[in-house]
This record gives sequence, C-alpha cells and structure tokens, in this order.
Amino acid sequence: MRTVDVAVVLVAAVLVGIPAPAGAVATFHVDNQGACDDATPDSSATPYCTIQAAVDDAVSGDAIEVAAGTYTGSGVNVVDLFAGAESLTIHGAGEGTTIVDGQSTRGGIRLYGPATYVIEDLTIA
Repeated sequence: MRTVDVAVVLVAAVLVGIPAPAGAVATFHVDNQGACDDATPDSSATPYCTIQAAVDDAVSGDAIEVAAGTYTGSGVNVVDLFAGAESLTIHGAGEGTTIVDGQSTRGGIRLYGPATYVIEDLTIA
C-alpha cells in the first residue's frame, strides 16, 4: 500500500511537471498514550501504538518519531531492528521521557546489521 502511494505521488508529479520529492522519506509517529492503532495508523492523528509496528512498516531512510511514554512491547525484545531498513532513525521526546522498557524479561532494542541506525532522545531500561 505504501509503495502504491509513493508511486502515485511520483507519477502525479511527472504528469503535472512538479519535481518529485527527493528520497520520498516517510515519518512514522508512535504514541501509546491515546487513540493509536498498529493496524491502520494515520500519521500523527492516529499514530502507531508500538515502536515495533512502525519499524515493521518502515523502509530505509524513514524516520520514527516516538512520543513521551513507556513502551514495553510483547516480543523477545521491545524493538527488533532487522536489516530490511538499512538506514533508520528513531527519535524520542527526550531522555527519561520516552522509555523503552524490557521489564527485566526482554531486551530493549536489538540491532541487526549491517545497517545504520540513529536512536536518540530516549531511555532504554
């Protein structure tokens, strides 16, 4: 679905003569404090509930903005960053404010490579 959306934008840009966006990078929003939906997220209006769901939908070059809150996940790790997105940014709302918490039973964020990940402004507990 995402590929079709990007393709439609690029085709429309060519047909109208507007330059296509460079890189066509997407930003995914995660916020488990209100109305969220991992199945049908819609940007910041209806964000993802979990960081993992956003990671699963992201491709190389995308960014994930994580709102303040504690994210615990349900897998072996709270977040598994697989090599499908070789370049990914995860940006929290601030240390001590955005918390990835394995609850002493699972890992916080597991990195797979080779890849380039930027993980900033969050606490991994």
